[in-house]
Amino acid sequence: METTDNLRPIEWDDYIGQATMKERLSIHINSALLRDAALDHILLTGPPGCGKTTMAQIIANSYGVDFTSFIMPIKEKVLVTYLRLTDQGVILLDEIHRLSTKQQESYLSLLEDGYLQLDNGDRVESGNITIIGATTEPEKVIAPLYDRFAIKPPFDEYSDAEMRDIVLRMAEAVETDMTDEAAHVLGRASGGIPRNAKSLVFMARDLETMGYGLDVAEILQKCRVDEDGFSEDHRRYCQVLAETGGISGLEILSAHLRLPKPTLIELERLLLKREVLQYTKSGRELIGRGWSVAKAME
Repeated sequence: METTDNLRPIEWDDYIGQATMKERLSIHINSALLRDAALDHILLTGPPGCGKTTMAQIIANSYGVDFTSFIMPIKEKVLVTYLRLTDQGVILLDEIHRLSTKQQESYLSLLEDGYLQLDNGDRVESGNITIIGATTEPEKVIAPLYDRFAIKPPFDEYSDAEMRDIVLRMAEAVETDMTDEAAHVLGRASGGIPRNAKSLVFMARDLETMGYGLDVAEILQKCRVDEDGFSEDHRRYCQVLAETGGISGLEILSAHLRLPKPTLIELERLLLKREVLQYTKSGRELIGRGWSVAKAME
């Protein structure tokens, strides 16, 4: 049976893009293996759906140890149970920024000295465990915890060409025919996010299963994105910004759109990339095609 995991690469060569990060991580991993030492702790920072979990799994595979993932926050006893059952492996603490300040502070000894200090004073040794933190909001990770991650490789933007290749790889994994031309359009429409590409490929697969041909325009229409990757939220953002005169601050935009600031900042990532928005001293400003994007909502 087909599963979502079929789409996840399991080796470096299968992971498209992020060449600089892959090279750096490979050096750290190979060094640890040659020294017969634990791999240093790693913090992965990037937008939702950029491939942090997949990267963490490949790190564990390359290092030759078990991989376990927890979505934060979790109860302390969950991690304690895991640490008592194993003395080697990679643990992904996903959404690590969601931990409270006190919870983050409790992890300092785990990363620095290799043990978890419990409220009753007991210590739980972590053995040769490597912690990988993953976050979309690194500013919410307290400085002492942030600093204890020795390896902090940044994610680069995926190019449209890389996204095309990701779409082709996913289409092959779900046994869906895809031309290079169609993959290029869907790749660009993914907005540089592999998770978005998966949604488009799944729509292509399901339309094909239902007996329809590969119609890129129909795929985009049903997924409610355009060829630039703009969703209705992107267009509504531009419309509200246009209504304020084309320039505004984040607070005002958040109030008008009734969306939290982190969500708006994530929307802005693609708007900046497509050069329809720019940051200025006066606030967010629509530029170039930004006005036509805003008008598309009228």
